[in-house]
Amino acid sequence: MIRTLWIESFKAFSDDPGRTAPGIRLQPMTVLVGPNGSGKSTILQAIDALGWLSAGTIKEMLDAHHWEYADLAHLRAERAQTALQAEIDLPDAARARWRLTLGSRRSPGVASESIEKAVGDAWRTIIHRTGRDVARYPERAGIGKEKTTLSLPSSWLSTIDLKADRDRFPTLVALAQWARRIRAYYFLDPVALRASSRGTGERYDELGLHGENFASFLGRIKSRPKDFARLIERVRAHYPRLVDIHVRRKSYGWTHLEVTEKWNGEQATFNARQVSDGLLRIIAVAAMHEMREAPSVLLIDEIENGLHPRLLGGLVAMLEELTKTGSTQVIATTHSPITLNYVSSPESVLLVTRGKGGGVRVTPMNETRSFQELREHFELGELWYNAGEERLVPGKKGR
Repeated sequence: MIRTLWIESFKAFSDDPGRTAPGIRLQPMTVLVGPNGSGKSTILQAIDALGWLSAGTIKEMLDAHHWEYADLAHLRAERAQTALQAEIDLPDAARARWRLTLGSRRSPGVASESIEKAVGDAWRTIIHRTGRDVARYPERAGIGKEKTTLSLPSSWLSTIDLKADRDRFPTLVALAQWARRIRAYYFLDPVALRASSRGTGERYDELGLHGENFASFLGRIKSRPKDFARLIERVRAHYPRLVDIHVRRKSYGWTHLEVTEKWNGEQATFNARQVSDGLLRIIAVAAMHEMREAPSVLLIDEIENGLHPRLLGGLVAMLEELTKTGSTQVIATTHSPITLNYVSSPESVLLVTRGKGGGVRVTPMNETRSFQELREHFELGELWYNAGEERLVPGKKGR
């Protein structure tokens, strides 16, 4: 999981140290709340960018998100470079620190990159890259320092071979595996979730960026009966009207989704066009538990979209359940106080606001002003809604 994240001159985040949020501490389950335009989605996008650049190019990332390179840097940072840095806990108690810097608007591309591994209380550099010059330092005895000159529009991690490099560079392999499994679902589009899809191969073992190939994704899970039964029970636990989920293979290889529900004691089967947005989203999140490879980081924007307030608790519970496997970290945003009421721990809630000069401020909810006194009278969402950002931030724990 990401332990701490630093963002400099990226979208809502300034390059001015006095107006930039210090390292953002993240939990296995982190929920970001705050006003529109405060920078919540920027945090998701920064993590997503690390994932994209670990396996693909800057152009591929820009095309997938319909971004322009000039849109990446902070609006007032004409000449500044964008920097993203994360401290990550990896398997087997390993820890890495990864910093990736992109050039200014006038100098697009990767300007520099460094990767360090924790050795006791110190940090040892294993990748140092400036422009085209790259140095890779040994992790195992008997391996010398390697230097190369290469123009690469992505992270050096995109060159890592997960099998061939495992013995020589175990930290880089673990970091590449982690980064390549970051998955962002900014908007699970009901139109995409409802659409029929065609395909049965391994590429359908997970959901598309906006919910594409949902029917084929469920079809792959259905080929594993125990996993599919577990999916249905997971949805039914929070949506008792569900009777069954049907994945129908029809002509020319097209796969269609249907759902049977019970209303007033009678069963009815609906095709995907007739199923509610909220139920489709619940099924999608429930299905994420059954991916062949669990996401390392799951990013979801505005998780309350399309859901009846009584269903929000179930969605939060399913997301928290994902984190308990130890292999997936969940980072989500919400504008819903009701959603926040269901979050288990105050440490999991970060309040994102704008400070002096419009800089982004990120404050753990349990460190906001008068939190301890207010918490005695309010649930988390009620506290946020009734006190408001102006009262809660700035503040220090216990004040």
